[in-house]
Amino acid sequence: MSSEIEALKGARVGHVGIAAIEGVCPGLLPCVLRQLREKAPRITVGAKMMGSARIPEALEAGLADVGIAFNLPRYPDLRQIYVASFKLGAIMAPDHPLANETAVSFATCSDYPLVFAASDLSIHQLLTLVVRQANRSVEPIMRTNSIELMRQLALQSPAIAFQTPIGLEKLIDRGSGACTPDWSDLE
Repeated sequence: MSSEIEALKGARVGHVGIAAIEGVCPGLLPCVLRQLREKAPRITVGAKMMGSARIPEALEAGLADVGIAFNLPRYPDLRQIYVASFKLGAIMAPDHPLANETAVSFATCSDYPLVFAASDLSIHQLLTLVVRQANRSVEPIMRTNSIELMRQLALQSPAIAFQTPIGLEKLIDRGSGACTPDWSDLE
């Protein structure tokens, strides 16, 4: 996205369409958009939130100029500008019995009510691998494609949800919601 902003620096007017996962709304996307407004104040922006699997389709169809997604395979017609790896972590209320642990296994988490991502979110694919590796039969209390709903349910003890740290920065900084410290890999 930074290179897109740099390319627009000299532009007097224009529009940028962004297709992004909901998880970047609390921290990353507002910061990037603020930088864009500072560098190119006459550029308008349209932002549409969707699951990672739909973002390449939106880019290929011309419905967006920039996409922010997780866990994407390579697409020959799309250029990835930045790739990063994030660990999956368990999030829970500050008063949850596991909140003060430095790391928790998936098996330990599965003793509590779980909230899972729906199949159209990339977190779902990661959780499927974790469940398979744990060799456990798990039935979550809810599946949703809303990152915010997962977060809110996890902040109501005793539920646990699973997310990457992206989008939880402010929550973690304020100490108002617990997550497994250091975002240790779930076993």
